[in-house]
Amino acid sequence: MSRYALLLAAVTLLGASPALAGPPWIAIEYPANPHHPSTRGAALLVRAYHHSTAIGMPVRGTAEGIVNGQRVSRPLDLRPTNITGVYALRSELPAGGAWVLAISVEQGKDDAATALVTLDGKGGIAHVEVPASTNREGWTIPRAVKPADIEHALQLAAVGDGNAVRNASALTAERGRAALAGMLGLPLLLGLILRRQRARR
Repeated sequence: MSRYALLLAAVTLLGASPALAGPPWIAIEYPANPHHPSTRGAALLVRAYHHSTAIGMPVRGTAEGIVNGQRVSRPLDLRPTNITGVYALRSELPAGGAWVLAISVEQGKDDAATALVTLDGKGGIAHVEVPASTNREGWTIPRAVKPADIEHALQLAAVGDGNAVRNASALTAERGRAALAGMLGLPLLLGLILRRQRARR
């Protein structure tokens, strides 16, 4: 019986190994479905996968920001829903300043997928990235996200906000110059028309 039990355990272990092999994946859903009771009111949804299968696994996240020149960090309230592999963010998306959400699903030790969610400064989502690489077989494998990756994404978010302001200011200035040129050119155009009419007479 002991040999049979060992053999059965070995077969079970071998049968379970393929299901655990391979990386996890993470997807962000926004806006959340307001018609489902477990997702209603969520700021966004996090979907955890093992290959193509939705699966429950630990989820964690922080909001990393720069507000008035100060670096800030806040924990995110991520709660499981009654949908397999789906988690609801119950924290409000911060507005004002530059913000990046770092949200991870953890399949095991040193085996996680992380989404970097850049906010637009108004409490909405501007961009989502899951840092990953492609292996020899062509599979997309999420890579470990380091603090430096988060800081880089945050700096890009901050620069992006600054560029948007500068671009808007430049566009306004250009329109102002065009309007001024039009106003200055109008008298010249009228004078030219009057001269041609006098010449015809």
